[in-house]
Amino acid sequence: MSQRDYVQRMIERLGRFLARVAGLRQEGELERALREVDDAIPQLLGIDLGLLESVDAQTAARLLGSKERAEVLARILAEKVELLNAVARFDEAIKLRHRISALQLALDSHED
Repeated sequence: MSQRDYVQRMIERLGRFLARVAGLRQEGELERALREVDDAIPQLLGIDLGLLESVDAQTAARLLGSKERAEVLARILAEKVELLNAVARFDEAIKLRHRISALQLALDSHED
């Protein structure tokens, strides 16, 4: 499979995931939507969420292996931030927003 096909397939899967989460959000199933987010990371990226959470941003970026995969992770985590805010788990949302920023900085430093 070519890199382009792989990226296209990942984008399609991400789109289906986001549609599922949007539907759950619209139905008021916010906690279930949060579980979907946590389940999506290993499904879409093939890497354990606990592992990504246990390492620093530089290591997480290396584990993801490509900018495309890291961007998918950032999009999934941004969705989680929105859900955490919706269920008034503001401290978790803030920490996760910082984690996303650190991951993006780590990615930028790898490009240099």
